[in-house]
Amino acid sequence: MRAQTTLDFAIGMSVFLLTVAFVVSFLPGMFQPFEAGGGDEIVAADRVANQLSRSLLVRGPEPFMLDDSCTSQFFALAGSPTESSPPDCRFEGTTLQERLGLADDADVNVQLVGEDADGDGDPDLLCSDGDADGDGNIVIDEEGDQSCATTFEAGETPPDESGSVVVTRRVVSIQHREATLLVRMW
Repeated sequence: MRAQTTLDFAIGMSVFLLTVAFVVSFLPGMFQPFEAGGGDEIVAADRVANQLSRSLLVRGPEPFMLDDSCTSQFFALAGSPTESSPPDCRFEGTTLQERLGLADDADVNVQLVGEDADGDGDPDLLCSDGDADGDGNIVIDEEGDQSCATTFEAGETPPDESGSVVVTRRVVSIQHREATLLVRMW
């Protein structure tokens, strides 16, 4: 008796070729989310949003409960790379990228927005005039409702092409009001 026949060889080669074709066609798709353009920005934007909402802008033990003073100082210092960070807040560095732990050439934009009060479909950017109320808390309101010395936006303006911009959102609370922290990277 022979150990292998023509029919056995044909069946074995068919199974082998089908397996190779399956692996070749589906294996690249398994790695695509990690190789596609913007993958680094997705991870970095998510890390920055978590870092801001859980530690850097929070003074107490509760995450997502932003401290009004540190939040206001974070955004006020974003435009001035020569000033150092305040000692009573958890962020350090002289530039936005240093404060967020990003490379110097990283393109990032951070905003803190409230609800859509004017009905235009876009949430309103929060801001502060730097004054404190009777309890010593910084007064925070929507842009346009008051004269704003500090708008809660830091970083460069994102490009107009929406496909190249990665956006990460975190719902936070500041002065017992709900707000959304937006981190954009490209």
